[in-house]
Amino acid sequence: MKKFMSIVITMFLLSIICTTYAGATNYDYGDAVGYGVATHTTDEWQKLGTGWDSEASQMNPDNFDDGVRWSSDNGATWNVWGNDILNIKQGDTIKFEFTFTRALYGNHPYDDLSAWVDWNGDGDWADAGENIYFNRVDKGATQINDATYFANGGNRYDSESMTFTTGDILVSGLFTGTTWLRARVSCSESIISYNNANGLASDAQISATGNLWQGETEDYQINVAPVPVPGAVWLLGSGLLGLIGVRRKNKS
Repeated sequence: MKKFMSIVITMFLLSIICTTYAGATNYDYGDAVGYGVATHTTDEWQKLGTGWDSEASQMNPDNFDDGVRWSSDNGATWNVWGNDILNIKQGDTIKFEFTFTRALYGNHPYDDLSAWVDWNGDGDWADAGENIYFNRVDKGATQINDATYFANGGNRYDSESMTFTTGDILVSGLFTGTTWLRARVSCSESIISYNNANGLASDAQISATGNLWQGETEDYQINVAPVPVPGAVWLLGSGLLGLIGVRRKNKS
């Protein structure tokens, strides 16, 4: 009996070990279901905000997004987005702010940070004007070769953060309803590998979809409301209709 129990326990422990190593890959998913999957595999180097948000699958939306803020008063105040829906209306002027954090070490020459908004609500970010921000961040003087950095006492979690802001963005008057913003960051190594695997030029910038080994994707919902018609306009319109009716009655 003891021998049998020993075999059972051994097999159980081996199954845990195998499962751990076989399924050890963590994934970060974009949340915008229906827009094409965007995934990342490791939090080792780049992230949006201060934390890398690991999800096992697409969540619409999840509760962990960070790294993106918005302002509707020309940057005087900034609103943390979190898990809320951004409510704006046609004709508003918006700025977006992105916080990018990266390790102080690495062998790649640059990182890409890009953001898209589906302004016409057609389920993609491929239309003109929907890539609202792009920045290729060259490797800084503080970011050095892995081996050299660690040999000199560097820590895996040492990082630097930087903030980037869009210009003023005028919300289109052609769409109302719920749409999505996607922000994404990754390194040249992952971007070039992805582009080569898909037959694209190796210098092409980061894409809105696909699996990139390094980096992170954050998706945020936006609700665009129609421009409210002021009550005075309705009153004026009602008054004009009344005058027209009176004039017609007098003529008859």
